[in-house]
Amino acid sequence: MIPERRVLGVSTMDLRGSKAVAIIAAVAVAAAVLGGAAVWLAMKGRAPQAQQTSQGEATSSIEPTAAPSLPQTSTAAEEPTAAPSGTATTTPGSAAGDVVDQPTLVVDWNRTGDRIRLTLDYVQVLWGDDANEEAARRGLETPVPNDYLIVNDNRRLRVFPVRSGIMVHVLYNDDGTMSFEGRDITLDEWYARLEGPLADQYSSSYFLVTVRGGEIVRIAQQYTP
Repeated sequence: MIPERRVLGVSTMDLRGSKAVAIIAAVAVAAAVLGGAAVWLAMKGRAPQAQQTSQGEATSSIEPTAAPSLPQTSTAAEEPTAAPSGTATTTPGSAAGDVVDQPTLVVDWNRTGDRIRLTLDYVQVLWGDDANEEAARRGLETPVPNDYLIVNDNRRLRVFPVRSGIMVHVLYNDDGTMSFEGRDITLDEWYARLEGPLADQYSSSYFLVTVRGGEIVRIAQQYTP
């Protein structure tokens, strides 16, 4: 009977030791599982925060897009377009346009009350060699007929009032004949002739005109052959 009890004693101790080891192992496994779960939960909690942080950083790194610039509209007054060749433009005269003995064509006239206004077309009159050189440059006949050439490159028309009471130098007589020396008549007399049957004679050729302070103060008809 003693040997059997020894065997049983030894077996019981071994079983108890095995159970202790199993319990310890189970506790260790459980601890590891719980630790892993805690780590997983901690990481899961941090992930959205990190994702939000990265999204915030990405959002803050994007610079706002500049609004498209609108085309600028100039409010400055535009300069008038030059009239095409052969077309005249009429502008009122001013004190800044004062001239002395400017060759001009008188192309129109009108009267409002006691105020007479003339529409002038400034020209350039060339004689002799100057006329021939300019004609050759333009491909015109040379020598020029009657030794003179009237050049009118600027078709701008200017309107000026005439100072009341001035005298006008004319080359024609009331019978239609021409006088090389010419004669002086009053402004009213000249205007009456411009409105009469001799208008072509009293407005023909070119005139030397002086403008001061924005009004005409001298008018002298010039002879051309």
